[in-house]
Amino acid sequence: MHASPRAVDQRVAPGPLTILVDGDCPFCRLERRWLEALAARRAARADGPDGLERLERLDGTERPDGTERLDGTPCLRFEDIADPGFDASVYGLQRDATHGTLHAVTADGTILRGMQVFRAAYAAVGLGWLLAPTGWPLLRPIADLGYRLFARYRVRLGRIFGRGCEDGSCGI
Repeated sequence: MHASPRAVDQRVAPGPLTILVDGDCPFCRLERRWLEALAARRAARADGPDGLERLERLDGTERPDGTERLDGTPCLRFEDIADPGFDASVYGLQRDATHGTLHAVTADGTILRGMQVFRAAYAAVGLGWLLAPTGWPLLRPIADLGYRLFARYRVRLGRIFGRGCEDGSCGI
């Protein structure tokens, strides 16, 4: 059973967040590199000798019970949906659906989609406050619509900004 989107946005599940990213999409590759760099920097500045660091909620507030062990276990993990060996059914998803919108899987198996993924990923790297407003009740529908429009037109936008997709494989 999966948590409702509202419940998902109230916490960060322990363990790595697995983001299903389109490795053939230049925007996706750019965001992946950015998040990997942030995750590496966060791990490098872990507080204390035992590698514990405070977690943030997606709304940017500290989680009262939250510590994450940074013992070499990454806070983010990426799986390339463009890889021929990618099997969406492992996550209970259809391959076409993963190409239409960004998906992620929390450590407890909860499926996140669209802006939920960005909020969870940014929270995992310590920047939850940056996207917290996109989860506020009045702004959430606008942010979700903005993401859906971006996802639908990302190929065209990529061409406009000189970031075309390789072999047209990130077309939606």
